[in-house]
Amino acid sequence: GHSALATIIWTSPPVEDIFPIVDKLLADGAAKKELDRALVDACDRSDWREGLIARGANPQICKGQKK
Repeated sequence: GHSALATIIWTSPPVEDIFPIVDKLLADGAAKKELDRALVDACDRSDWREGLIARGANPQICKGQKK
């Protein structure tokens, strides 16, 4: 199963502001590793990538991936 954060990345339309939901999940205890896993799927989305990194995802995850 995917985490709730991963589900947001996979199911949200490209123009969706996912961060109110991401912030709620983080406040409710989502782990940093879940944030990192969500970032793996958002590396090609600069708006989501930067927002996830600003919330604590490891910026090295997207290094070397096509942007």
